[in-house]
Formats: sequence, structure tokens, C-alpha cells
Amino acid sequence: MMMMYHLHVYAEVAGLTGKPTYARLARVAKGAGAALLLLQVAMIAWDTYSSDPPLKTLTKDSVETIVSLAGGIAGEIAGSIAVTSILTAAGISVTATAATTFIIVASIASGIGAGISVGALVGWLLDKVFESGGKAAHKQDVRHPSTEHLFVHIASMPNGDRLVRRLTAGPKV
Repeated sequence: MMMMYHLHVYAEVAGLTGKPTYARLARVAKGAGAALLLLQVAMIAWDTYSSDPPLKTLTKDSVETIVSLAGGIAGEIAGSIAVTSILTAAGISVTATAATTFIIVASIASGIGAGISVGALVGWLLDKVFESGGKAAHKQDVRHPSTEHLFVHIASMPNGDRLVRRLTAGPKV
């Protein structure tokens, strides 16, 4: 509890001196992250609008984005766990500033690498799935079936009045 009070006081003092505080940096990073996500959504919308088969493009871009984000988060977690365990096994204190910085840098790098590689792998896999279904026919490529060798047979319709009378009157008619 006392530590939180000291951090709060430090943040106030740093704010009065005009130096950037962690809270300000966190707000800027959060805003930048939201702006990048909006930019990604806008790029997906434009790709979908300008593509030939829009449903394929929308599916591929959306899945790639979601899987890349998930891969990036998983990569950061895996990278920080791996580096922390390596430093602990080497006997280096993970609370030291240099070790903490190294853990953060390694987790960010592994997150970026995992996000890119998983996104590229899923994009390649979706391309293979879409290619396996064949090409979509364009409107000018659609050919109607030929009627050259078809025969038309005309049959006269039965007299409906006689049939109705026979059904309603019973076997007498």
C-alpha cells in the first residue's frame, strides 16, 4: 500500500515537472494501438471493396488479422517466459533493470515475429483452400447450355371438365 502511495506521488511530481509519465505514455500507446486497428479495418474494407471476389478477400483479411493478433500475444507471452526462465537458469536476477528491459524487448520481438509468421502461414493456408475450389466464373464466361439436339414433345392436356364431373358424380357417369 505504501508503495502505491509513493508511485502516485512520483507520478504527480513528474507530471508537474513536465516529464512524460507512465500514465501519459500508456494513454498515447493505447490511442496509437486503437488508431492502428482502425487503419487495419479501413484497409480490409478497401481491399474487400476493390477486389474481384469480395467474400474471399473479406474472409482472408479478417482471419489473417485476428490470427496475427492472437499469434502476437502468444509470441509475447512465450518470449517473456522463455527469456525469464533463461535468465533465472543463468542466475541473473529478473528484477534488475537491465534484465527487465531485456525481457520486455525479447517479448516484443517474439510477439512481432510470431504475429507475422502465424499470419503469413494462415494467409498461405487460406489461399490454398480457396484455390482448391477452382476459379469463380465471371459473367462473360458463363455459357448457357446448347439446345441443338433437344427434342420438344407436346402433349395435349386432358379435359378438366369431364374429369371433375366424373370425380364428383361418382361411378354413375
